[in-house]
Amino acid sequence: MQRKNTFIDVGAGFLPVIAVAVIAAMLAAASPFFFMTQNLENMIRRFGELGIMACAIAVTVRAKGPDFSIPGVLCLTGVTSALLLQSGAPWGIALLIGLLIAAGIGFLNGVVIIRTPLPAPVATLISCAVIRVILRLAVGKQFIEIEDWKGLLSAFPLPLFFGIAVGAAIALIFFTKLGVPFSKRGKNEKNRVYIWAYVFSAVCAGIYGFMVTIRLHGANANIGWEGFTDLALWTAALYASTALDNRFAPVPYALGVMFLWTIMVNLMNLFGVSTFWQDGLLIAVFVPLAVFAIRLYAKQCAGRLMQRE
Repeated sequence: MQRKNTFIDVGAGFLPVIAVAVIAAMLAAASPFFFMTQNLENMIRRFGELGIMACAIAVTVRAKGPDFSIPGVLCLTGVTSALLLQSGAPWGIALLIGLLIAAGIGFLNGVVIIRTPLPAPVATLISCAVIRVILRLAVGKQFIEIEDWKGLLSAFPLPLFFGIAVGAAIALIFFTKLGVPFSKRGKNEKNRVYIWAYVFSAVCAGIYGFMVTIRLHGANANIGWEGFTDLALWTAALYASTALDNRFAPVPYALGVMFLWTIMVNLMNLFGVSTFWQDGLLIAVFVPLAVFAIRLYAKQCAGRLMQRE
């Protein structure tokens, strides 16, 4: 007889979300600036950007593992787009070319991951390092400035891209192999949908890179690299969603984590907390709870296998 999931089993994946929600509510109540209109508008826009990245991470977590080439793809897309915008190209063309390059990198990542014994984190980290070397050699420390960044910022249809990313992520997980529980998958599967998962991740990184370039009024070979800590934390938090191993939970869970992440970072900025202590606090909250959730899920899988035998 198969054991039913308990409340603790199902709730394990929500632990990071619950913990951050409690801390965020306490800080929001203590800040007089949190509910100001300009602050809320900035936070909503930031969530739109990070929500696209949440979809990318949710999809790759359901595939072969996290995509650590995201900072490199982000930077490459930003530099490419800045060069094209500086030369007078329309923003749509600059974005399209940047995304085509990003999709090519994602495709190569996916092929390497399913055709070689390299784990996804290792393969994508190597890809990221190669991109950084190429960018350093190509543009060095030069900052590629763009004009009319305010016009671009207002013209860029962020809600549209956010909606497309969410819809595509839900479709990839719900209608493909990515929605199959991990315990029912073969160890060495080479399904082509895994390749498309990394293409999707790279395209999302490209969109994010374009938005960062507009916000910074340009790009250089260093944009995005400071986000490695954030990427690791997002991945740790979203890995807890393996305790919610079904077709329905991953994308809403990922968006929930990113929404609370946006609130937490915004509040810590309002309180003047340095980035060093911000990273430390978020590491202390997310990582242990994510590890606990994953370990609990592993015990669930082991228990089910023993019952079948």
